[in-house]
Amino acid sequence: MELETAYEPWATKLRMGLRRSSAVLDRVGVADTSCGSVTELKVLGSNALDVRCCSAKRR
Repeated sequence: MELETAYEPWATKLRMGLRRSSAVLDRVGVADTSCGSVTELKVLGSNALDVRCCSAKRR
Protein backbone atom coordinates (compact mmCIF):
# COMPACT_ATOMS: atom_id res chain seq x y z
CA MET A 1 0.00 0.00 0.00
CA GLU A 2 1.28 3.49 -0.79
CA LEU A 3 1.46 5.92 2.10
CA GLU A 4 0.74 9.62 1.78
CA THR A 5 1.74 12.39 4.15
CA ALA A 6 1.69 16.17 4.13
CA TYR A 7 4.94 16.43 6.06
CA GLU A 8 8.22 17.32 4.39
CA PRO A 9 10.54 15.83 3.28
CA TRP A 10 8.36 12.73 2.82
CA ALA A 11 5.44 14.48 1.09
CA THR A 12 7.02 14.08 -2.35
CA LYS A 13 8.46 10.57 -1.91
CA LEU A 14 6.79 7.26 -2.67
CA ARG A 15 6.69 5.11 0.46
CA MET A 16 5.28 1.68 1.12
CA GLY A 17 3.74 0.61 4.43
CA LEU A 18 1.07 -1.27 6.30
CA ARG A 19 -2.19 0.08 7.65
CA ARG A 20 -4.46 -1.36 10.30
CA SER A 21 -7.69 -0.06 11.78
CA SER A 22 -9.60 -1.33 14.78
CA ALA A 23 -12.31 -0.18 17.15
CA VAL A 24 -10.53 -1.87 20.08
CA LEU A 25 -8.46 0.89 21.68
CA ASP A 26 -6.66 -1.19 24.33
CA ARG A 27 -4.35 -2.76 21.74
CA VAL A 28 -2.05 0.29 21.54
CA GLY A 29 -0.07 2.00 24.26
CA VAL A 30 2.75 4.45 24.84
CA ALA A 31 5.28 4.26 27.67
CA ASP A 32 7.52 7.16 28.64
CA THR A 33 10.90 5.71 29.60
CA SER A 34 14.21 7.27 30.59
CA CYS A 35 15.45 6.58 27.03
CA GLY A 36 12.40 8.09 25.31
CA SER A 37 8.88 7.09 24.29
CA VAL A 38 8.03 3.50 23.31
CA THR A 39 4.85 2.69 21.37
CA GLU A 40 3.46 -0.85 21.29
CA LEU A 41 0.70 -2.23 19.07
CA LYS A 42 -0.73 -5.70 19.69
CA VAL A 43 -2.40 -7.47 16.77
CA LEU A 44 -4.21 -10.59 17.92
CA GLY A 45 -4.21 -13.25 15.24
CA SER A 46 -5.63 -16.69 14.75
CA ASN A 47 -4.00 -20.10 15.22
CA ALA A 48 -2.07 -18.86 18.29
CA LEU A 49 -0.17 -16.25 16.27
CA ASP A 50 -0.10 -12.74 17.73
CA VAL A 51 2.10 -9.86 16.59
CA ARG A 52 3.55 -7.07 18.72
CA CYS A 53 5.04 -4.07 16.97
CA CYS A 54 7.20 -1.74 19.04
CA SER A 55 8.63 1.61 18.02
CA ALA A 56 10.97 3.79 20.06
CA LYS A 57 11.74 7.48 19.80
CA ARG A 58 14.97 8.56 21.44
CA ARG A 59 15.20 11.83 23.28
